[in-house]
Amino acid sequence: MARAADQNSEAIKIKFSRELGTGFPDLADVMDKLGEPFLILDWRGHIQYLNKAAVSLFDFGSKEELTEQAGDAFLQLSPLLAKYFKEAMQKKSPIQFEAELQNRWYEVHYNPISSWVSVHLHDISKTKQLESELQQWIERFETSVDNMLDSFVILSAIRDESNLIQDFVIEFPNRFACSVLRKKPQDIIGKTLFEVYPGHRGSKLFADYIRVVETGQPLKLESYYYEQPNFSGYFDIQAIKTGDGLAVSWRDVTQRHLTEEALRLSEERFYKAFQLNPATMSISRVKDGSYISVNQRWLETTGYTPAEVIGNNATNLGLWVDGDFCRVFSKAFRTSRSLRGLEVKVRTKSGKILYGHLSSEIIVMNGELCWLTVFQDMTEKRLLEEHMARLDRLNLIGETAASIGHEIRNPLTSVRGFLQLMAESKEGSVFKDYFDIIIEELDRTTFILSEFLLLAKDKAVNLVPQNLNSIVQAIYTLLQADANRAEKTIELDLEPIPTLNLDEKEIRQLVCNLARNGLEAMESGGRLAISTRYVDGHVVLAVKDSGKGIAPEIQDKLGTPFVSTKDGGTGLGLAVCYSIAARHHAQLFYETGPQGTTFFVKFKPPEPSCFTPPS
Repeated sequence: MARAADQNSEAIKIKFSRELGTGFPDLADVMDKLGEPFLILDWRGHIQYLNKAAVSLFDFGSKEELTEQAGDAFLQLSPLLAKYFKEAMQKKSPIQFEAELQNRWYEVHYNPISSWVSVHLHDISKTKQLESELQQWIERFETSVDNMLDSFVILSAIRDESNLIQDFVIEFPNRFACSVLRKKPQDIIGKTLFEVYPGHRGSKLFADYIRVVETGQPLKLESYYYEQPNFSGYFDIQAIKTGDGLAVSWRDVTQRHLTEEALRLSEERFYKAFQLNPATMSISRVKDGSYISVNQRWLETTGYTPAEVIGNNATNLGLWVDGDFCRVFSKAFRTSRSLRGLEVKVRTKSGKILYGHLSSEIIVMNGELCWLTVFQDMTEKRLLEEHMARLDRLNLIGETAASIGHEIRNPLTSVRGFLQLMAESKEGSVFKDYFDIIIEELDRTTFILSEFLLLAKDKAVNLVPQNLNSIVQAIYTLLQADANRAEKTIELDLEPIPTLNLDEKEIRQLVCNLARNGLEAMESGGRLAISTRYVDGHVVLAVKDSGKGIAPEIQDKLGTPFVSTKDGGTGLGLAVCYSIAARHHAQLFYETGPQGTTFFVKFKPPEPSCFTPPS
């Protein structure tokens, strides 16, 4: 509905009593020119006059409707208007208050004159908006500061007659500052700095505060030692000037300072002999085994961080694989203050098992008995020895296979042929079932000999540049058929890789053996994943099954010929894979766990390689 003020540019003069005098019309013309609303009400609160600016306060359809229905419409705009009108008439004295009218804020002035009341409205909406925004910023500031983990206070200077600063009044402390002092805000606000923080009296810090206020230069102190009856320690302090005072923040860095001091002493004493030692070294307390210090090599070997180690012990960290190790270790020190070359197994943070020798000596640090322990990691050496032993066994078997394999296969072929002839003859048909069994066992023997010959050390290989992905894709259909028959699935994830020098037949044999081992290790519904990657300059083939993992008692014998966990297995499949990998100068290794086993074959591409791995 349009306002009457939009349709009529003139002020509305309602008929009023002659008591106002004959000069009122002239006065009304003056009031009409005011830019702010002005009204005159009678003793009942009915509108007798309103100027042009006041018309915008009402919603009427036309000028005539506003003139006829004005009455006490003004007092009905807000309960406050009626309340203070009644009070002004009763007291016969001016009243000033604030009210919201038509979505705007006004400062309302009531001025009683005889049986009339003049009303002047001053628009303060902009001021109210600024006050609201200011209040929001104040609340945000106080919330942010109150949630700081540092002590924060705002101080105002107290000056003497000579305008010299004698003390400061605490205007605002945040929640953390109150918690440090164990006091409530109301117990701190309004108190002087010396009353709340007596440690400032006569201190250099107080002089620095004065300098900040007088010069405007900010203050920043690191690891400043402060002491007073209820708390003390090292603090980082910052202060900036605010008006005739300053804002100060304190951060307790006592623990950091003590840690830095301890680290400095440790570096001075053991930097060359301990921190830079290539051996894995640690210092721990005899009384509870808690670590005081470990060198960088220790952290790199175990995978732990200093925060996880210092103050903790090996038992809590689960370092010792042998649960009886602590008893053996303690027993060794009953007759001597040192221990040399004890064979141990150590578990890293990632769960990897390391084999090595442990040596330890009892020393005294700061009057406390401690163990200085050195661990020599022999894992790589052990793995190398096992690998060499496996190769030696394979070479021995391979040489044997090469020398007698052909001599055995040829007679077997002849025997098989005559058995077939005999089974097909009239006389031999009676024993056909027996002949079939004999022929089946001969075929099995021939298959074992064929596998056996693949172990030969000097077996000729035809290495030509080929792409491993192409070989895997070529036999995928064959492997998928085997998987479908067993109600299992095979997934390929082949990334772009460089060309390798490969013997296609041998690599097909390698992939088939690993894939079929994985399929046989899974139950129905299992998933086998075959993938290739280019990692750190090497091509890595991975065959991952979702079986139950390899039993620990089998892992040490894995790859040994004729050792198998499968019913009817020959134990030659994985041994053949190791031989093929060796002939291709590749590394074959595995990772196993309750979620399955992954075999990796790591190839080195021929040099130079211009292959650019995908981003």
